[in-house]
Amino acid sequence: MNISKNKEIGKRVKAVREDMGISQTKLGDLIGVSYQQIQKYENGTSALSVEKLDKIATVLTTPISYFFGGTTKKNNKTGKIKEERKKYTLEFETLSANEKTLLKGYRSIKNKKTKEGLLLLLKGLLNAS
Repeated sequence: MNISKNKEIGKRVKAVREDMGISQTKLGDLIGVSYQQIQKYENGTSALSVEKLDKIATVLTTPISYFFGGTTKKNNKTGKIKEERKKYTLEFETLSANEKTLLKGYRSIKNKKTKEGLLLLLKGLLNAS
């Protein structure tokens, strides 16, 4: 990825993080890096791996595709960010409260085996009905 794309992705991460009221320290804790590393990602001085970007997208409940979308302006207002982000989260917004709870809960599970087990359980329940 080129430097300008790193900066663009970093700006989007920062905009969503700030919009959600999450500190760099909190985001770093949630994805397993330091707040200094979050600063580097947001400034575009460190490239985000797909794995880290996926973790950030999960924590910020934002589709990963949002971070690769068009361009953001330096003076982008919060309302503009919300409006732009909304088009990427429309499907999530149409979920019921219970569906959102299930999705957020699933996304918060860190252990891969636990996630796989939960999916197997769900598939078993669906086949049993």
